[in-house]
Amino acid sequence: MGDVNRLDAWLCDLFCCPDVNDFCMALVAMVCWEIWKARCSFVFENLSPGPVLVGDKALSLFNEFWMANGWFLDNAVIFSGVNEVQVANWFL
Repeated sequence: MGDVNRLDAWLCDLFCCPDVNDFCMALVAMVCWEIWKARCSFVFENLSPGPVLVGDKALSLFNEFWMANGWFLDNAVIFSGVNEVQVANWFL
C-alpha cells in the first residue's frame, strides 16, 4: 500500500485491495466509526474518552455486528480485552 498521507486514500486502497476480506473491512469500519463518535463527543459534549475505551467499544461493536449476522470464523471474533458483547436496548 505504500506511503499514504491521508486517511481517505488509505481506506480507499484498503477497501479496494482484493486480499482484504470482510472480517478486516468490518473491523476497520467499526474502529473508524468509534473514532468518529469519540471525536463528536469531544467537540459537542466536551467529553474526552481515552483511546483504550474507544478501542474496546469498537471491538465490542464489531463482535456484536459479526455475531448478529451469524458469521463465525473459528472464534475469530474473540478478542482479549473484550469481556462480553453488550447488546444495545432501545426504550421509548
